[in-house]
Amino acid sequence: MSSWSPSRRRPAAARLVMPLLCLLLALPGGLLLPAGARGGDFRWLPEIHLRGEYDDNVTFDNDHIKSDYVGTCSPKVTFSYLTEKSQIDGTLGVDILRYADETDLNTEYQNYRVKGSRQVTEKLALDAKASFIKDTTLESELRETGLVNYRENRYRYNVGGGATYQLNELSSLALNYTYSKTNYHGDENIDYDAHTVVGQFNRLLASQRDVVTLQPYYNYYDSSVSTVNNYGCQLGWNHRFSETLEFTAFGGARYTHTRYDQWERWRLPGPYPIYILVKERETDGNWGGVADVTVKKTGELWWGTLEYSHDLSYGSNGETLKHDRFSCRAGYRLTPRLRASLSAAFSWSKSDDEYSDEDSEYYHLQPGLSYNLTENHRLGLSYRYAHVYDKTLRHDQKYDRNRVWLTLTFRFPER
Repeated sequence: MSSWSPSRRRPAAARLVMPLLCLLLALPGGLLLPAGARGGDFRWLPEIHLRGEYDDNVTFDNDHIKSDYVGTCSPKVTFSYLTEKSQIDGTLGVDILRYADETDLNTEYQNYRVKGSRQVTEKLALDAKASFIKDTTLESELRETGLVNYRENRYRYNVGGGATYQLNELSSLALNYTYSKTNYHGDENIDYDAHTVVGQFNRLLASQRDVVTLQPYYNYYDSSVSTVNNYGCQLGWNHRFSETLEFTAFGGARYTHTRYDQWERWRLPGPYPIYILVKERETDGNWGGVADVTVKKTGELWWGTLEYSHDLSYGSNGETLKHDRFSCRAGYRLTPRLRASLSAAFSWSKSDDEYSDEDSEYYHLQPGLSYNLTENHRLGLSYRYAHVYDKTLRHDQKYDRNRVWLTLTFRFPER
């Protein structure tokens, strides 16, 4: 378990990431946007979302089920700064959640993101990014790993950057690095750091509709209970059948080496039963496949996206997971102002080694309607059904959650 106390977690990591956020925001006078390029186009779009929701299982529990009404106020600002050779985009958003009865669940989510790019030469481009996200494991870990975890506040800090070099009109090389730090407010989950390095070689084929990509990558995860080295390589293909239909597929292999620190109870020799805790170090290595497939289609009145992924993820208990996820999203314009939408996802999550026993299935289905009251005001109604089958539980392995909410969105004119 991490030795950081909850009271120290946010300031320590914030001292690392928040100055980088400020640096990127100041980049119009810095590396990516030089001081002489002050004639750029700055735009910002403020929004506010008001949401009233009924949730029949607010902690998504299989045993102690509690229902409640939730009110959410979400102000957000999206901004961009563009010059001939440089660009900055960012989002600053907060979600303020208030529960009618379960007031101990009241919280504020935060989402601050900024990224910038600079065309240094005709062939070389640089980019940088930073973000801070505060949310809860109930939403974030479920989306990333397919597992329902004990509800805790989660703080994630990301910084990174990269470079792209255009070899010629048809080929390019890219290299990107991202550092991520994930902290939990409490002792139910385990803090960890992650480093990711991704390389890319892209080749546009003579058809002008196909791009072939070779993508080697490396992931490193480090926590108080495990250290993971994950090496992989994928071959990708992007094909545009038409202006309205696009297909992308990646597939390849990975090798994962994991080191676990396990605590074992040993009995000391002697006539009396005396036990001590001893840390045992175990290692595991295995091969696996990776895949990522996306199909996008747009029509005159509708659009749809299908996605499938098979990859390795890292859980909040310090374990590696094989994660398969299939999802789809679609929308249809019923009238000039009324639109219908549907999203669904199904995922399988299973431990990738012999030292943990995670084995879970999850799916959700979410239909919705939205109506444009004016150009900048929208009313929405949505319902989500979610179901979990957790095979590691001794009883009540299958449980679900129903949510219905009404949303009013105010978009102010872009400035």
